[in-house]
Amino acid sequence: DSNMGMNVYSNREEILERINAMTADDRDAEVVDYLMSFPEEDLTDELKGLLARAYNNTGEYEKALPLLVETESYGRDTANWNFRMGYSLYFLGDYEGSLKYFSQALEIEPDDEDTKWFIAQCNINMPFRQRVVDFWKWFSENSADIEEMLAGRNDGRGSLSDLMAEGMSIIGEDVYYNIGGDRELTFCVEGNTECYYLYPYLVDNMPLELKDRWSVQSCQQPSDISGFIFRMYDKDIPMTEILVRADYDAESSAFDLCYHHPALAELDEAKSINAFYVILQHAIGEGAVYNYVYDVRQSDSTDGMYPIGELSSGMKNMLENNGKEYHTEPELNWCTYRCEPKEDSEKLREEIICGNSRFMLLNRQYMEGDMQCYRDLASKGASAMFLMITIPDGWGIKEFMDMRYTIEDRIESMFGNSDTPGLLLGGAMGNKGIAYIDVLLFDGPGFLRHLNDPRVMDDLLRCGDGSVMDSSLYAKGFCQNDPMVELRNRDRMG
Repeated sequence: DSNMGMNVYSNREEILERINAMTADDRDAEVVDYLMSFPEEDLTDELKGLLARAYNNTGEYEKALPLLVETESYGRDTANWNFRMGYSLYFLGDYEGSLKYFSQALEIEPDDEDTKWFIAQCNINMPFRQRVVDFWKWFSENSADIEEMLAGRNDGRGSLSDLMAEGMSIIGEDVYYNIGGDRELTFCVEGNTECYYLYPYLVDNMPLELKDRWSVQSCQQPSDISGFIFRMYDKDIPMTEILVRADYDAESSAFDLCYHHPALAELDEAKSINAFYVILQHAIGEGAVYNYVYDVRQSDSTDGMYPIGELSSGMKNMLENNGKEYHTEPELNWCTYRCEPKEDSEKLREEIICGNSRFMLLNRQYMEGDMQCYRDLASKGASAMFLMITIPDGWGIKEFMDMRYTIEDRIESMFGNSDTPGLLLGGAMGNKGIAYIDVLLFDGPGFLRHLNDPRVMDDLLRCGDGSVMDSSLYAKGFCQNDPMVELRNRDRMG
C-alpha cells in the first residue's frame, strides 16, 4: 500500500496475526482499542478495513461506515469491503443500499453462504406487500402509455418491453409475463415455484379502477396450440403432433404423464423432459400442471396415447368422474406426511412425528439444508417461517394439538388483515413437546411486530376458558442458519 508507514509495514504480519486472534476470540472491542492507539498516519487502508470490521462486530455501524467510504478505492473490488459496506448499511436500516453491496460481494465470491443469507434478509425487509402496492401504483401511472404501445402508437416513448421491465423490477428478479390482446396481462411462473404462492396475492390486490379495464392472470392459462410450432434445442415441433397418456392416481388426485414425439426422443432425457414441460404449460396451463401433474416420462410406445390438445379435457373428465373439480389456477393443495423422528437429534423439526403442508418442497429443502426455496421467496420480499409453541405443563397431546389448530385459525384470520397478509403453509407435531405452524409472510417484519404486541399475543394463545396458554413461542425462517426469534418466554412472564 502506498500509504503504509514503515513501522506498520515492517510489523504487518505480526499486527494482522494479533488482530485476527482477538477477532477469533470475539474480542472486537480490544481490536478497536488496539487500532485506535496507532498514530493516524500509520492506519493503512487495510487496517482501516479491519477497524471497520471491528466496529461492525461491536454494533458501532455509524463509525464503520465512514471508514469504509474512505477506503472505497482500495477495497471496492474485494468481497470483504463490499460485505462490510452491506453489513453496516443493513444494521443502519438501509436495506436497498445494503443489497447493492452484498450483491457485489456475491459476484466476487459466488459461494459465500453468509452473503446469500444477508441478501435474503435485505429482500425480506423490502416486503412483498409493499412491492405489490408499488407495482400497481406504477402500473396505474403508466397504463395509458402501455395501452398506446399495445395499439402500436408509442410516439417515441421507447419499447414496451423496456417499460414493462421497469415495472416488473419492482416485484423482484425473474418476473415473467405476457401482455397483449385486449388489455390482457398474464404473469408466468416459468418454473419458479415460489410464484404460485405469490402471484395470486399480487393479482388479487390489483386496484379496482384497473380491474375495470384489464384482465390479469396469476399464471399462464391453457392456449390454443393448433398451428403452434415449438422451437427449442434446435427442434421445430408442431405441438399437435405430440402424443400423451395420463395415468390417474385417485388417492392423490394426480396424474403421471407419458409423452412421445420422435424429435423429443432425439434429445437427452433432461432436455427432453424440460422441453415437454414447456409444451405442457402451453397446452394445459401452468396452474393445472402444478395442481395435477406428479411425474412425466418419455415413452417409446404410442399405445393408448392421444394428441396433447385433448389432454386438458381428458384430465378434467377424469377428475370430475372421481368427484373432484378441475382448476387452471394454482390450488396449493394440502399434503399429509409422517416422519421417523430422530430421538438423539438437537436439530429443529427432526423430531416431527406427523404434519401437513401445502409446500412440501420447502419442508424437504429445509431438512436437507438447502436454501433455494427460501431464497427464491425472499428475492421477492416474502418470508417463509415457522412458529414453535411449547406444550404447557400438564397438557395432553390431544389437547395441545387441538389448540394448535385453533392458533392456526387465528393466524389465518390475521392474514386476512391487509397489514399482515400471508398464507398458512402447514403445521406439525414433534415428540419433544413442540408444535410447529408453517407460514408464508408477505410482510415478515410487519407480522412479527404485530405479534410482539402483548394483547395480540394473549389473544393468539387464549384458551376456551379465557386463560392464556402457559407456553413459549418462537419464530424461525425456513433456513437452518436463520436465528431463532423469541416472541414469548413463559419463564419470563409475570
